[in-house]
Amino acid sequence: MSNELYLVNVSIRDKISKAVGKDWSIAVSSNGNRKRIGNAVFIDNDLDYLFASFLTAFKPKENSGLLPKYFFYWLSSYNIQERITSVSEGTTGLGNLDIRHLRNMTVGYPENTSEQRAIINILQKVDEVIRNTETSLYAFSRTSKALLVDLLSGKLKPDWSYRQEDEFVVDEKLGKVPMEWSVGKFKQLAVLQRGRDLTDDEVIPGIYPVVKSNGVQIYHNAYFVKAPGVVTGRSGTIGKVFYIETDFWAHNTSLYIKDFMGNCPKFIYYLIKRMRFEQHHAGTTVPTLNRNDIHKVRVTYPCPEEQGKIVSILDMFEVTIRDKTFKLIELRRLKQSLMQNLLTGKLQLSNEQISFINQTRV
Repeated sequence: MSNELYLVNVSIRDKISKAVGKDWSIAVSSNGNRKRIGNAVFIDNDLDYLFASFLTAFKPKENSGLLPKYFFYWLSSYNIQERITSVSEGTTGLGNLDIRHLRNMTVGYPENTSEQRAIINILQKVDEVIRNTETSLYAFSRTSKALLVDLLSGKLKPDWSYRQEDEFVVDEKLGKVPMEWSVGKFKQLAVLQRGRDLTDDEVIPGIYPVVKSNGVQIYHNAYFVKAPGVVTGRSGTIGKVFYIETDFWAHNTSLYIKDFMGNCPKFIYYLIKRMRFEQHHAGTTVPTLNRNDIHKVRVTYPCPEEQGKIVSILDMFEVTIRDKTFKLIELRRLKQSLMQNLLTGKLQLSNEQISFINQTRV
């Protein structure tokens, strides 16, 4: 499926005045989110493009000595994006690019185009690694989600073979279920318990799952429970499931597993992760999870031995996804650092480095 849009019945005048091609930068010039103002893409291929009224196209003058791709990186740098956001204007709820301010901004760049090209080559290489990592992460995430469904439904066996039709029985509510699996309410598999508040004299350090920021888990102080998994029931994190292998503290806005009933804890974590939760307001505007409702959910599950084998497969993908996520974060930080230092002249390349980079395109 293509992400491109095609326009029909475009006038000859617009084809000329609104068309851009290779070496143009197109930036968001109007948006409800002011932080999006100035976000830009670079046109690498010499094809015909038209840009809408909420976008603005840029290209250095032919005799300026400024390479188009270098200008794009300058425009995309953190400092310039922050300046563009800070001066964006608008009275209708939309932020708008201040073209006058942008025109008066000084673009700093090396007079030597070979140095510009070397900087471009460095940043392009980092971009390439970032794109490859994003593609790989996306692929692993999609595969992990598919495996979560296939393994927990019994469609796929831990030996990577698919069950045949004659290996299933039909449950009136759950549909096809492996004949050797158990069927019952969630409370037969595990028992949930709500956390509690601390009294004033209880000051014990712990961790409490709150949110994820750029794929990194952030914890705050919470309340002690000796259990490896938790289901949050707090506004903003409804249904978020966390697996913690050490002792921790669970706040009264969270649910945790009190009793695993002899089952594999990590299997129950993945099972809950797949479940869809109904939110309840319970007389307030703050949504919560109802423990009893989850206990009544009808589930199907294998014996603990097969649970462990399923967990091993899902863990492998979850660890890989986590590692790739951290790698992506570090690569983005590296790119920001390189842009900050190379595009401002804080880090200058020697003639030997420039020659080597342009010859090898490192």
